[in-house]
Amino acid sequence: FSLPIKKDKVRIPLLGEFRVAQEIYVYYKDEKIPIWAKSKIDINEYGELDGKPINFRCELTDELVVLENFNGLFGTSCKWDFIEKQGVS
Repeated sequence: FSLPIKKDKVRIPLLGEFRVAQEIYVYYKDEKIPIWAKSKIDINEYGELDGKPINFRCELTDELVVLENFNGLFGTSCKWDFIEKQGVS
């Protein structure tokens, strides 16, 4: 599958804060399955995870679980082996 980056220009007031709700669902056999629910407060790619998830995968039969230590509420059924920090190879 492909999940393209969506870019828009927005004006944020001087005392405002950037925040976007991310909700990702998979439709399979007439069933709507949530796999990702997170607020994004960073405009950078992978900013919500503070880096790129390596070996990222989502199993549709896994339950959505709440993860901590990701700057706010985060629910996902996806998994990854580790997060490659941004700017570090």
